[in-house]
Amino acid sequence: MSNFMLRRDVNKDRSFVHVVNFLTAYQIMSLEDAVPLFKAFHLRSEDVVVGIPDALDSRFNQALDAVNLRYEKI
Repeated sequence: MSNFMLRRDVNKDRSFVHVVNFLTAYQIMSLEDAVPLFKAFHLRSEDVVVGIPDALDSRFNQALDAVNLRYEKI
């Protein structure tokens, strides 16, 4: 499992919806499980850590790069 830190301060002009779409499309988590992450990022301005299976690691990198979301792999 790979963990990605999405910091709110550097991504404040970006939408977290792209991350939610990826998580639900690849069945990493349900929409109900992703809503708290969305709220933490957009409503409470918190940094969010997203866990991605190793097999989808490179696809998630590409998806984040495509929408210009900055991340740290931890």
